[in-house]
Amino acid sequence: MENLNYVELIAESSKTHNVLIDFFATWCPPCQALVPILESLSKDAAWLDFLKIIKINIDQNPSIATKYRIQSLPTLVLIPKHPQEVQEVARHIGGISEKALIEWLNFHQIQNK
Repeated sequence: MENLNYVELIAESSKTHNVLIDFFATWCPPCQALVPILESLSKDAAWLDFLKIIKINIDQNPSIATKYRIQSLPTLVLIPKHPQEVQEVARHIGGISEKALIEWLNFHQIQNK
């Protein structure tokens, strides 16, 4: 995914979907533990229509990590669907279980609307 314009991808995705950005690194054990959880969520029909997950490797994309002020890994950044602007509403730093992640998304009202 080199040379991918993540800023543009996030902006385009947030026009039609809520966006969950996963900032990770391959050398980060908690990031690796999150992989199957995010894959499960991304394949779940209950979430598929209104949540887009974008994974960003901070080692390959340091400028976007700087833009989002990423200081710890993993960091999940939540951006609600909005046709005109990209605005972060929440972030979670560190590992998280699938159940806790779903509760966190529901708490921030990320659901099919």
